[in-house]
Amino acid sequence: MTDSPVPTRAEALAGLTADALALHRSLRAGHPADTHTLTSWITDTHVLTRTALLLFRDLTRPRQHSAEDLLRLDRVAQIAKAAQHAGAELTAALAQVVDGERRRSRSSAAGPVVLIGPSPQQHLTSAAELLDRIPTLFHALHHAPDTTALQAVLQTTGVDVDEQQLRLVDGPPSCTCREDAQSPARSVELAA
Repeated sequence: MTDSPVPTRAEALAGLTADALALHRSLRAGHPADTHTLTSWITDTHVLTRTALLLFRDLTRPRQHSAEDLLRLDRVAQIAKAAQHAGAELTAALAQVVDGERRRSRSSAAGPVVLIGPSPQQHLTSAAELLDRIPTLFHALHHAPDTTALQAVLQTTGVDVDEQQLRLVDGPPSCTCREDAQSPARSVELAA
């Protein structure tokens, strides 16, 4: 029995980012979310949050932190926060879907059910926007234009990315994930 290699911090961050991008893609696919799918997505955000928090804990082991270490800790904490808030948005969508189903089953003769507050789709959009921050924070942790680690992890998760699609652009920090209208390939742009 061989031990599986323990991923480095960079590999753990790249894997977390790839998982966030895959979940982001699922949320943006536009398919109506049933309770099973929502529950699966919520579980995925919990895994993202746990991974980020374990990484944070690993980074806090030295007693004294330099300014660079503190900045790194802040960005990893922001990744955990984005994943956790995305999970909260998905949980709110799940609660509304279940409540809507319950109301429809009780009052099918009374007319349409009116929900107050954001729709489940609005919660999904908000969750996707929160997850969209994770690749930007990943890039900010590395400050380098080399995207090889992220590209390798994305390809292993089934997100088709070539060197032309994964590129750095000038401007404020942002990450845009979009479907190519002519093919299922993903395009990811990270800005410095």
